[in-house]
Amino acid sequence: MISKKELWNKWEMIATKWLLDKWRTILKCNYTIRWWEIDIIAENDEFLLCVEVKTISDLDNFSWYVSDKKISHLIYTFESFMWRFYTNKQPRIDVIYVTNDKVRKVFENITWE
Repeated sequence: MISKKELWNKWEMIATKWLLDKWRTILKCNYTIRWWEIDIIAENDEFLLCVEVKTISDLDNFSWYVSDKKISHLIYTFESFMWRFYTNKQPRIDVIYVTNDKVRKVFENITWE
């Protein structure tokens, strides 16, 4: 039986491969501070991208899977990354949904305060 960690790694790898086709560079996977984590950090000429990877079975209910609390944790963690590794690129947070071993939906620039 496959563990949850192995499944998460598989889903993140699917998202990473998809991002490599769309973006220039993957900077970091599983960037962690305290107990919060960003699944993938990528960049291109214009943006620094924070990616949350989710897998779902109900394609009609995307927004339920990323709460406001989760978004605030992503922002806090992403700001920490930007502070540690200075960049002048525009920050962006995306959510990538993976189902059946494929990227099914991408929500771009979900928030930035």
